[in-house]
Amino acid sequence: MVPCLGTVGWSAPAVALQLVLLLASAVHVETTVTQLPDAPVWYTACPTSSYQIRYSPPTAELLPQLELVFNNAVAKGFDEVPADPTFFALMITGKDEAHEYFARKSMESFVHQAATRKVLVIINDSPKYTLTGPVSEWLADMQTSVMASPPPCVVEIRVEPKRYVLGDLRNIGINAVPLGGVWVQWDDDDWHDRQYMTLNGKEMVTSNTHALTIKSQYRYFFTKNSSYIHQPAIAFGIEGTVMVFKTPTVAPIQYRAKGRAEDTIYLRMLRQAEVPAAAWDNPTWLYFRFYHGINTWDANHYRINKLPDENAWCCHLPTHACGCADEMANELHAFVIEVYQDVAAALAAAPS
Repeated sequence: MVPCLGTVGWSAPAVALQLVLLLASAVHVETTVTQLPDAPVWYTACPTSSYQIRYSPPTAELLPQLELVFNNAVAKGFDEVPADPTFFALMITGKDEAHEYFARKSMESFVHQAATRKVLVIINDSPKYTLTGPVSEWLADMQTSVMASPPPCVVEIRVEPKRYVLGDLRNIGINAVPLGGVWVQWDDDDWHDRQYMTLNGKEMVTSNTHALTIKSQYRYFFTKNSSYIHQPAIAFGIEGTVMVFKTPTVAPIQYRAKGRAEDTIYLRMLRQAEVPAAAWDNPTWLYFRFYHGINTWDANHYRINKLPDENAWCCHLPTHACGCADEMANELHAFVIEVYQDVAAALAAAPS
């Protein structure tokens, strides 16, 4: 088991967290988490990177500040993306208790990434579960296949439940990343192929861009065992898939304090700031976005009504033609089904 190094356990009631946050908000002081025993930050050892974790508690005007301070610069300059960057996967979680199942699966997807240096930063506003601590009792009771212990190189900050909208939570994540790092949104209920980080990073180097989105992904529906190729005809790619090289130009650009559509606005602000950006015509199998019934958007938004059939993979909705064109896509569909084999049981067992 990887040691989870923090100083405050989350067996305490949610009220204790709120009290800590309220007391901390009286004085806005930046300090390392080792100097602030009550900091709501937990982390695991990271053998591939050496950094300190700094934390400033929230105030009435300011978000909580999390910062990863590396002992050595993570990039030699800011003109070009490093060929072998340090990646930061930024995960927002905490919507409901069932999302612990998906978030632990997404954490497993992070573990399998082929990138040499990677850090998972989790912003969690749930008072019910943590990803750097033990599995919740309901998940343990059903003997699910989720990761029971956190992997190396994970940092989790827990914030006051329901206080912040999605745009605020995203800002906590991007502000934690050091200059020269490459950060990527890491949804808590999706699956990324193990080459997702590295191939996106290589495309950023090849295209000389500092912000990159993907153009296509599979949208998979568990109840139907069906998927279609989502490839919207928009110039800036798919919202929620952005990978960014954090430069002095990019750093001041923040998400708007919105619960929805914050991704679209952020991409627009990158273009307005003339940040070199592109949408990559990627292999679709790099990214599986799931519809499981407790998504932010409803089933019709995900176009479930357009699926031609059940047990149909890689559908092309305009023609209703289904069937994956290459063996890799078939293999990854089968792999994803195996990884999430107990999803229905988890959704049924999760506390409402």
